[in-house]
Amino acid sequence: MIMAWTPLWQNVKRTSRPTGRGLRCRVFSGNCYSGSAARVVLPLYKKRRMELKNAVDFIKNAVIPVKGTWADIGAGSGIYTQALDQVLEAGSIIYAADKNPHMLYRLRLENCELRIEELDFTRPFTLPPLDGIIMANALHYAPDPEPVLEKIVACLKPGGRLLMIEYETERPLQPWIPYPIPFQRFREMAASVGLQEVRQEGQIPSAYGHDHIYLAVAER
Repeated sequence: MIMAWTPLWQNVKRTSRPTGRGLRCRVFSGNCYSGSAARVVLPLYKKRRMELKNAVDFIKNAVIPVKGTWADIGAGSGIYTQALDQVLEAGSIIYAADKNPHMLYRLRLENCELRIEELDFTRPFTLPPLDGIIMANALHYAPDPEPVLEKIVACLKPGGRLLMIEYETERPLQPWIPYPIPFQRFREMAASVGLQEVRQEGQIPSAYGHDHIYLAVAER
């Protein structure tokens, strides 16, 4: 069953209230937020919106085709699922797949149909034939990533596109980057599993002090 929960900040409403000095101050109310609780929720909302904008800017030129069936494997909180939703045309389908998908049920997409899958990519799994897959900062959790990559590529239609986002480093950083995959290693693995035209499409700074995070693109 596919479910979705409303993000907590979507329940927040802005109102005005007179103060004892004749001034008006803004307060926030909703299902459960007002006063100090709202002051916590709203900065988180603004941070999420900025993260989403950055994710959209990072991938938008690499998402081809812009209409079809895509998957976000290792989706985590769903930030790249939402970014895909902003880039893909209306009527597209996005599978958001994660080993622990509970955070994904609260997502609300604007353009695409969302289908949530509980999926451990280190074990056998099945997905329908896909036009594209994005895997963002997830493959580095696999101790043996090449067989995982092979299973992921098998889900792509001929000519389908893989977007891989990873850290450009060879140094493990527990627990966040236990098995790093720098671009050269990804290029070699991609060739081994039958991907073609492997190339870098972009870079952004790394929050963990490494060189950068890269966006690689390849076709089946």
